[in-house]
Amino acid sequence: GPRWGPGEDEGVAVGRDVAVVLDLSRSMLAADTAGPPERWKAAVAGARELVAAMRVRGGHRAAVVVFAARPHVLVPLTADADHLDAALA
Repeated sequence: GPRWGPGEDEGVAVGRDVAVVLDLSRSMLAADTAGPPERWKAAVAGARELVAAMRVRGGHRAAVVVFAARPHVLVPLTADADHLDAALA
């Protein structure tokens, strides 16, 4: 039920929760980006940069979901940046 009085500071989240969703359909095989030859490689490189920035700032959690016709959770929500980077590699 409801409680009265000062609240606890432990329940406050410090970072953000982020879901990285990567399209792995055939359209991502196109070689029309300025960087890596295929779109999917550019998307993965961007996701890895995001994980690196999250690692530096700390306190954030991320999940990785990939899809083509159906979604698949590659990495559930975690604060382990090394695991996220390894899964994206």
